[in-house]
Amino acid sequence: MSQQILSDYSQKLEQSYSYESNHDNGTEVSLKKVFGEIPLDIEDNAYLSIFRKNGKEVHNIALYPCKYIAELPRWAIKKYSKEDDIILDPFVGGGTTFIESKKLRRNCLGIDYNPYARLVSEVKSTIIEEKELLSEFKRISDNIKQDNGSDLPKPDFKGVDFWFNQDVIIGLSKIKKYVNTILNEKVRNFFLVVFSMAVRKSSYIAPGQMLTARRSDWRTIKQLSETDTIELFFSICQEYMDYLISFSRVANNKNFTKVIGNDARTITLPNGISNVDLIVASPPYINAMDYIWANRLRVHWLDLVKNDEDRLNLYNYEIGTERISKKEYSQIGSMGIEEIDKTIAEIYHSHDSNQQSKLRSRVTYKYFNDMKKHFGEAYRVLKNGGRYCIVIGDNNIRKIYVPTSKYLIMIAESVGFKKETQFQIILKFRSMNIDRNLDFANKIDYDRMIVLKKE
Repeated sequence: MSQQILSDYSQKLEQSYSYESNHDNGTEVSLKKVFGEIPLDIEDNAYLSIFRKNGKEVHNIALYPCKYIAELPRWAIKKYSKEDDIILDPFVGGGTTFIESKKLRRNCLGIDYNPYARLVSEVKSTIIEEKELLSEFKRISDNIKQDNGSDLPKPDFKGVDFWFNQDVIIGLSKIKKYVNTILNEKVRNFFLVVFSMAVRKSSYIAPGQMLTARRSDWRTIKQLSETDTIELFFSICQEYMDYLISFSRVANNKNFTKVIGNDARTITLPNGISNVDLIVASPPYINAMDYIWANRLRVHWLDLVKNDEDRLNLYNYEIGTERISKKEYSQIGSMGIEEIDKTIAEIYHSHDSNQQSKLRSRVTYKYFNDMKKHFGEAYRVLKNGGRYCIVIGDNNIRKIYVPTSKYLIMIAESVGFKKETQFQIILKFRSMNIDRNLDFANKIDYDRMIVLKKE
């Protein structure tokens, strides 16, 4: 379709379907349909349904769970910053804020406890010359095809034979051997991310399954050969190179993106930067996604962790970690904010106060307590008058409704922020192909964009 036809089509849709009725936690709301960009002057507490043009771009590099849609950070960056400003994303995840910042000629700093997220976010926002990418691709492709299988790096993490057949292991080992010979670190990291997706797609994890779980039919499915595995890597290379080359043509190389840490509760800005102009982030949801487990195979194949113990130690930096001892979760946590403490206690005493209820109560407390530490650090490094645009959804935990967005506003205000505005985005295509007990958990219907101001 031409741009004019698309524009006319969008206008017709908007005229015909401007609003529709919907519900938010039982309350009827008026859902406004938006075609394309979110208006910068969107009214307070609006409910939006975003219609987008489907397309493949650099955001599609790597399968990273629970990414927020690019329209949200793009709206915040356009509204609350100017060119060459410094933005911070303390939960950088799949790099959406990095990419949008660079497209809009801003600089961006990022933090994430997951080493795979740190690698992916930097790769996706790095400008690499097309000639250099293609040249290295040809070199390693030729070497991989000609390799006789000797002197291969052996994956030694626990359970590798559980997740991959032997032919796949040999194919992946050949790929890794030659990717690691690339001298240019930026180019090498790009092909490592491609390799990580070949790891994911050649494993016994079902397509589309976010968490690391071996599919039940793994014995009867078509088994990939060594050649299949290598061809899979080549195919992903071609796809991802197209994305990164297209991004490199529109992004500005004079603006930087940089990961600066692994703990959002302790923020250390680089030398020469005293504060940031804007913070844009989508923190993890309570009790929703185990990012380390979801990326378990990739962090081991990429040598981002030394062993299982090293991987488990990453949870020490996670906001609201579930790695809690029985002794710790036997106690009810207190935030000192009456409404939040009441909800924490309700979860603790739900279902006859069994062990799972006690654990979930403590996870909820730790999440809010960690976020309070984070908000204190965010307030400290944000310039006076700057905004923190946070995207979050509400939860059900042990059948108890937890208005996470409301509680985070209360916590942020307790450290000095003031809520300025808020709007909601209805979530579409929410399936993560995860086995969940929906009697105790729920699907999150809305992401809420909350704008906090440091006055």
